[in-house]
Amino acid sequence: MNSRAMILRYFNVIFLLMVCSACGNCTGSRGGTSMADLSALPVADTAERGIVFRRDSLYARLMAKPEMETGYAPVIRFLLDSLVPRYNEYEYPLFSSDFLPKPGNYLTRMELDGLTLVTLNETVANSLHYFLLSPSGSIVWHHSTDVYRTRIPGREFRDWDGDGKKEIVERRENIVSGFVGTYEYVFSVGENRLRLLFCIELSLENYIGADSLGGHLTRRDYKRLGNGLFCITQRESRCDGEGKPRGKVSVTRYTISADSLIRMYKDHEN
Repeated sequence: MNSRAMILRYFNVIFLLMVCSACGNCTGSRGGTSMADLSALPVADTAERGIVFRRDSLYARLMAKPEMETGYAPVIRFLLDSLVPRYNEYEYPLFSSDFLPKPGNYLTRMELDGLTLVTLNETVANSLHYFLLSPSGSIVWHHSTDVYRTRIPGREFRDWDGDGKKEIVERRENIVSGFVGTYEYVFSVGENRLRLLFCIELSLENYIGADSLGGHLTRRDYKRLGNGLFCITQRESRCDGEGKPRGKVSVTRYTISADSLIRMYKDHEN
């Protein structure tokens, strides 16, 4: 090995040691978490990189939080047993600083007919997890969806289509550079699972290429026609920086099926 290669190899080793040292310090200090509680150690040279930590101690600590209801217990156990072990030495500090101090900010709970819906917003992986719990508290169904830069401002359990059965009606807001989108999703509850019945983009603010007149706004309303068909009224106009319409409004109406709408917004499907 020539002298140049030896020097490069030497500096690579020093750099890796410095990075590992820094990561170790972050893992032990972020979010006010002590090494005595978590013992976060990188696991290297395995098929799936992850973190070794004291699960039972962390579980007890999380469930002792004032906002944590006993109904969240199965989901917290799932989080610690199945999700957190997949985090690497860079993702774990994010979990430690975001989720651990205020876990209630990332959980919701809704009573359904004989089941309980619990959602977990896993910000490290940009995933929203849906869990259905039985009356005994066991997880009978789990599904996750990508919710990058998405928040859920509201969720209701009501008879959406007038058939005498209640559905879950969920609003989502997706905020990406230059775009603000609002969506509605409707799920049926049956056979211990959720099924997507309907979804639509209710509004989209587009500020890409905005000029003195502002951005572009698209708004949609829908009306059920029966047999899985819907009449969509679409209004397009310019908008100001707060998303309020301005100027001339163009109106278009069309008929479309629920299945076509689901395929159209598949990137946002749960």
